[in-house]
Amino acid sequence: MSPDKKPQNAQKSSPRRNNRSRLRSDSGLKYLILLLTNIVVALMWPMFVQMFGALDYIVGYLVGLAFLTLVQPSYSRQNVRVFSFLAYSLWEIVLSSFLLAWTVIQPQDRLNKKIKSAIVGVPLTVSSDLEIAILATMITLTPGTMSIELSPNNRVLYVHTINYHDSEEFRRQIKDGFERRILEITRGTE
Repeated sequence: MSPDKKPQNAQKSSPRRNNRSRLRSDSGLKYLILLLTNIVVALMWPMFVQMFGALDYIVGYLVGLAFLTLVQPSYSRQNVRVFSFLAYSLWEIVLSSFLLAWTVIQPQDRLNKKIKSAIVGVPLTVSSDLEIAILATMITLTPGTMSIELSPNNRVLYVHTINYHDSEEFRRQIKDGFERRILEITRGTE
């Protein structure tokens, strides 16, 4: 086979893969533009309609959300996914903070039994640099865990935890928690 000829499978899969990634980035850009438009509406709303004081910004955001949902029906679902992710992340950070504080205030003999640290490799479903960066950041923001390293092929994230009990359970918590919600936002999967 000559060097300038590619196998037929490579020619077929490459454009399809490029189209998927372009569509994904286009939808992400479209959502970002809609979100920025919604924020501008929320910030300008109190200039024109002053009813509730500080709540006018929330009313402006909801009015913008309703209008932009008429323009792009998937926009409201995407907003729900983003706010769900933010609420879940905040909950995990608060819960982990309390659990870590409770663990640390234990007497020394119980503390030595409770703290069992480990480094666990978590196979990744997320693949883009942004998805991996968000996942690694959220893991590191959660007290008691820290993202340490990404494998050279970007398929495994190594995470340090001080509350290690079972590696499969730890992987499942990350995959069903942060990773699933990130994929819902970036890819629209449910």
